[in-house]
Amino acid sequence: MFIVKQYNDDIEVYQDDILYLNVKRKFNILGKLFSTFMIANEVILESTYDIFFFKKFLSISNQNQSLKVELIKKSSEYYLLSEEHQLILRRHYFKNPLYTIEDNNYKVAEVSTSLHGFAEYPIIYNFTTECEKKLELLCLIRFLIEIPPTMDV
Repeated sequence: MFIVKQYNDDIEVYQDDILYLNVKRKFNILGKLFSTFMIANEVILESTYDIFFFKKFLSISNQNQSLKVELIKKSSEYYLLSEEHQLILRRHYFKNPLYTIEDNNYKVAEVSTSLHGFAEYPIIYNFTTECEKKLELLCLIRFLIEIPPTMDV
């Protein structure tokens, strides 16, 4: 189980009260959100999140050579692809789990939070999965790429 804390726009992920992954996020002058994913101060991935005319655009701009992932859009849904994995994030409004992550149509992770805690900072998510370590990281990345900036929650 991971605890995901969203402070304004930056995100910290803890496992057993130890910082596992953090995401530094910043907006450019046009409102595009740039995210830098780091494990132990090493950049593993960089992504962008943009909303234009109520449409969301996600992309991976850079990644560590040991992490081979691709983000593609199929019929308005984004998939994170890596080897045999096809991860999709499903949002469930007004109930827990708030999100589920599926790999090839099988649920592999879920994300829950208190349904009334969106006005408080940090926003805290409980991320649970029982996968191998590599798939666990991919599920976390899939969730965090699409987690909206606090202004959109």
